[in-house]
Order: sequence, then structure tokens, then C-alpha cells
Amino acid sequence: PGPPGAALSLSAEAISRAGPMVMPVTAAWWDELEPVQSGARPAAGPSEVSELRSRAEALYEREQASFAASQAKKHGSDAKFVAKLIASGTIRDRIAALQVQVQESAFHALPSVRQLVGLAQRPRPELKLKAVEALLAVFLRQLLPQRPLTPLDRQPLPARPTDRQLMQAYFEGELKAL
Repeated sequence: PGPPGAALSLSAEAISRAGPMVMPVTAAWWDELEPVQSGARPAAGPSEVSELRSRAEALYEREQASFAASQAKKHGSDAKFVAKLIASGTIRDRIAALQVQVQESAFHALPSVRQLVGLAQRPRPELKLKAVEALLAVFLRQLLPQRPLTPLDRQPLPARPTDRQLMQAYFEGELKAL
């Protein structure tokens, strides 16, 4: 993943080279799921799951770079300010900035959610409480659908899933693993 706020602190060259985003910028990610064709099934074995996971991770990283580039173009100095808060702000500022990032787009929120989980594991009780409250808010408002989450190895995927289907399955599996 990289240092806090790194996704939004891309160089101008990286921003210009970033490709188009595949995943929609949305709060209710489950409303944007691409339908799976009939005949879809979970991955057959550990090697197939490993291969799918590797491909999905690479696709998701590329998607994150595209999203960061889009945010930098769209929000400019605001995106830099949020990245600075995450990197060097007070704990309260970091938590608030991470919540803002999650609210921007649920599909692109895994790095921010992981950072919030990391803050919730800190030894100071008052920090834990603030981070857990923030996690509760983002999970209830943006991240949890009205059904159980499914790990990647149990996702019904077609024999040749599209990039979007694979990233959706990866996102849901990673969210469940948190």
C-alpha cells in the first residue's frame, strides 16, 4: 500500500499516465455491481484462487492510481490538503480525512479503511475509540450492503471474468477480511 496519503500525492507525470477508471465513484457500491452471467461458479481450487487474487490485486492497484489521478485533477489543492492531513495531521485530523476519502468513493476506499483499522489498533484507548467510531460510521453508511459479504474464493465468477467483475469480487473479499 505505501505511506499514508501516498495515493493522492502522485507526481504530475503519474497523473498524466493514469488510465481511465473502471469502477464507478459511488457510495453504495453494491448498487453498481456488474451482473454475473449464468453458469458462474466459485473458483475451483487454491491455484485458481491465487491466480485470480494476483490479477485482481494488480487491477485494483491500477484502479487506485487512476482514482488518485482523477481526484488530484478534480479537487487539486483540496486533495493535497487531505493527503497532508493523513500524513502529518493530528489523530483527529487523520481520522476525519480518512472518513472523507471513504465517503468520496466506497470502491476506492480500501486503503483508507485499512488505515482506520490500523489507528483502531493503537494502544491509546481514546485513539481506539475515535477510530472505532469512524469505522462504525463508514461501515454502516458506505461499506456494508444488506447481505453478507462474500470472500473472493466463494464469489460466483464466470470462467473469464471482466476486469470490473474481478475487482468487485476482490473489493468485497478484502472488505470481508478486514
